[in-house]
Amino acid sequence: MFFKNQVVSRRGFFIVLVTTVLAVRRGIAEQAHLEVSKVVSNGTNATRVLMRYSPLNTLWRIETSSDLSKTNSWARSINATNIVRGQSQGLGFVRFDIPTSTNSLFVRSVLVTNANITVTTNNYPVPASGETLFMAMENLMLSVPLFTFVKKAPKHPTLGEFILGVNGETEAGGSHWTLDINGKEATVGSSQYVPKIGDEIEWRLENRNN
Repeated sequence: MFFKNQVVSRRGFFIVLVTTVLAVRRGIAEQAHLEVSKVVSNGTNATRVLMRYSPLNTLWRIETSSDLSKTNSWARSINATNIVRGQSQGLGFVRFDIPTSTNSLFVRSVLVTNANITVTTNNYPVPASGETLFMAMENLMLSVPLFTFVKKAPKHPTLGEFILGVNGETEAGGSHWTLDINGKEATVGSSQYVPKIGDEIEWRLENRNN
């Protein structure tokens, strides 16, 4: 397997074209081509990213950084689910405008092979291996010491497990942990949902008394 990440730097009004080959699996090259330029979109300075990718059934996300000298400076800018639903220019060709406040922005494409759990500002990749979200969270707690959760006991006979706390924050005063999947409130619980590649899963502590 061959992995390679290349970074595009956008400066001024120049357009840069880059080809990023991220992996070769089972003899199939998975790749993304980025064109990056500076534009004004809806009156706001933005970085325009045009991305061609193949094969068409692969999922990608776009990450940006304004300062590569900083540790862990890459931030998720466009998630895989947004790319699938993005402004399509044709099969395997999408366009995004990212609001930009700095003179230089670094952009990279990342092949998505997992689902992702977000709790506040923390991201935790989990495999889409056919196990339920609750089982994936149990395994995550064993491998990532900073990730913790508390469940209600006993387990509900039909609805399954109820999550009462995540990463040390528990429900209190009318607040409840809410599960969102790909930007929408989940209709099933964590012990019933099976994560898929590219899923963006978020736990939010929501006060429903407001």
